[in-house]
Amino acid sequence: MYYSSSAKWNALIIVVLAILLVVGIVYGVNVLSNGAPYVPQEFKSTRAQAAQTSDQIVSEATASITNLNAISSAYNSGDYNTALNLAIEEANHNNAERSSASSLSTQLGTMANDLYQIRPESAEQVGVQAIGKEYQILENLVNYIGLTDQLLNELKIGYVSQSNATSSTATLNKNLNNTVGQLNTYAQSVNSLNQQYLSLMDQFDTLTK
Repeated sequence: MYYSSSAKWNALIIVVLAILLVVGIVYGVNVLSNGAPYVPQEFKSTRAQAAQTSDQIVSEATASITNLNAISSAYNSGDYNTALNLAIEEANHNNAERSSASSLSTQLGTMANDLYQIRPESAEQVGVQAIGKEYQILENLVNYIGLTDQLLNELKIGYVSQSNATSSTATLNKNLNNTVGQLNTYAQSVNSLNQQYLSLMDQFDTLTK
């Protein structure tokens, strides 16, 4: 079958245009997927849950410090019954903090798994930094809980043994005051890290608008 040069040329133009169209579509899809801001829905919902958990942890740490200071004051004044009762309350409070720590750990793991999908890349990097701050909060919280448990055990042992001689009481008072000081430091660190996390997530929101 004979094709005129004009027909061949027209056919060639159609093929070239078709190729350009396909390339344009592929390029457009890539631009939209890689250039436009994108945050997975799972990241958004889990982030909201993590924010609530972090706020709860900060609140729990503040309440815990108030209670620990009351324990220290009661024990230093010789009111051992009150100190022990407050210590038992704090042990229950520690269980709530453990539950919050477990929830936050799970939520951060979910957010971390979704980071690779976030666009632009600069927002992904800020997200990495923000989640890192939250993991530091967890580290502080684990140390805080461990130190509180140690303190409560010392109080219980001191009460049960009834060894309220001046020397033993003075030693426990010193340890108690030192531990409460460390716990205050941990609580302040948790609050500071949470503020840094919130600041980074503000940057994240600006980048993903």
